[in-house]
Amino acid sequence: MNYLQFITLLRSYSIDVLIIAIINCGITALLKRTVLKSIKNKYYTIIPFIVGILLYIFYTLIFCGGTVYFSSNCVSVFESGIASGSASTVIYVVFEQFIRNNNTNIEYQTVKHFVEPLVIQDKLEEVTRKIVDEFKTENDNFNSVANTTLLLFKLDEITESEIDLSIKLIYSTLKSLKK
Repeated sequence: MNYLQFITLLRSYSIDVLIIAIINCGITALLKRTVLKSIKNKYYTIIPFIVGILLYIFYTLIFCGGTVYFSSNCVSVFESGIASGSASTVIYVVFEQFIRNNNTNIEYQTVKHFVEPLVIQDKLEEVTRKIVDEFKTENDNFNSVANTTLLLFKLDEITESEIDLSIKLIYSTLKSLKK
């Protein structure tokens, strides 16, 4: 993914979701370094989505008509919160890729971000590469291959439902990067 593709991806989100995603990045980074410092790495992947939902609810209650708007548009608010978490994850990965690490493979960095808390650390590179390669083949085996790979090298405390959720998040994020 180059800079133009990244800008095009950002344009697919609404401005309120992007602003909340940027705030989400900062809050998530702050939480990871302070309050959530002692939690297991596997929970870090879901934090931007939870923070995104909470921030979007807060935004809706303050700027969009309060509880009346929230209660009548609850699903839309949650969808926008999840979109904010997704955008926040993409922004974080791009920051890591272009600014901090200066690598060029955003798909690889995205998958690595998602699977790092799930797998045995010495198998991280192998698992990440296999999932990215399978996604690039664009066939219908992605979920099956990703599931088998993650189950094979997962940490003991990781459950199958966590693997399933992570695969869905990885796939949807990679699909949005590809647009």
